[in-house]
Amino acid sequence: MAEGLSRQLVLFGFDLSIIWRYAILGLDQMLEETRFLARHLQAPVLLWRPRLASVDCYQAGRCVERFAGEDFQLGRASTTDFFAVELSEEFVLFRELVVPVQAEIYLDDMVRMEVAGVSPFADDRTISAWTITARTGTELSVLIAITDDEHLEAAKTTFRDVEWVTGSADPEVWAIGQDEMIVKFPSERLEVRLSEFRAKALAATRRLALFWVLGACVIIAPAVASALRVDQVTEELQRVKADASDETVLADEVRAYRARSERLAEQIAGRENYHFWLNHIAQVTPDDVFLSQVDIESRSVLVSGFSANAAAYLGRLTEESAYTDVRASSAFVRDQRTGLERFTISWKLIPQGSAE
Repeated sequence: MAEGLSRQLVLFGFDLSIIWRYAILGLDQMLEETRFLARHLQAPVLLWRPRLASVDCYQAGRCVERFAGEDFQLGRASTTDFFAVELSEEFVLFRELVVPVQAEIYLDDMVRMEVAGVSPFADDRTISAWTITARTGTELSVLIAITDDEHLEAAKTTFRDVEWVTGSADPEVWAIGQDEMIVKFPSERLEVRLSEFRAKALAATRRLALFWVLGACVIIAPAVASALRVDQVTEELQRVKADASDETVLADEVRAYRARSERLAEQIAGRENYHFWLNHIAQVTPDDVFLSQVDIESRSVLVSGFSANAAAYLGRLTEESAYTDVRASSAFVRDQRTGLERFTISWKLIPQGSAE
């Protein structure tokens, strides 16, 4: 049966039950951690503590005020429709559980396994509840309270027998552990209270979303109007251009051609006259110098080759008025096969007007 159910919950390789667990966990965390919503939307709960003979007023999971029994009877406590009664510690087994944060979606299953292993009560009468007491980046501390249904009913009876609460609604049952950590046992009244809170939170979220949508509309409306106006002006401009005379169109084309011609002339004027400089290098190079490579980039020249006397060729280049910063890029090395010196020389070109 379980295997069949798991197959039904798998769609395109995704386990839908896991996705559902994450969705429920995210909703619970949002409602639990949003204290602002809880303080303003969650109804207060009056907790009757028999061993202290007092009533504690809880709001958003925190005790905000404490009253003696007679103060409540006189109407000095907060008005609410929700009550709870503390279950005596002698009827509760508390257990602490530490689990990884990644396992939070399986916390219900882990708690059930822990309760089944340690509960001193009969399986069919065991009632348990849990709450997260601490959260770090890697671990969760969980407090588990275990009791049976007889003790829960006895606690409710004790609550109804108190004179000043006679006739009140069916109470929730809470267990209070160390450091006043509260564990709430499941009950109909607890579900009613949480349902009311969720409904109010949903309504508040809807109102907030509506407010944001209206605000966005107010902000976007001028921009949309401006965009529509721009479109209208653009369409009008296109109509004007379409109605323009042929002479105007030709004039635009002539101006465009003229602009392109001017840009092309500027590009040609800015280019170096490589033909002139190649001829110039050929003229200053003696017949006994053999060039194997000539690189001209912008005004930088790099030549490589062989010569019977590379130093003499370097000196001749140095004396040229059209060249500057003449230097050997590496030492001259005599080639064993040819007997000539291998050289690599670089220099800078002086603009043609300056060289003349």
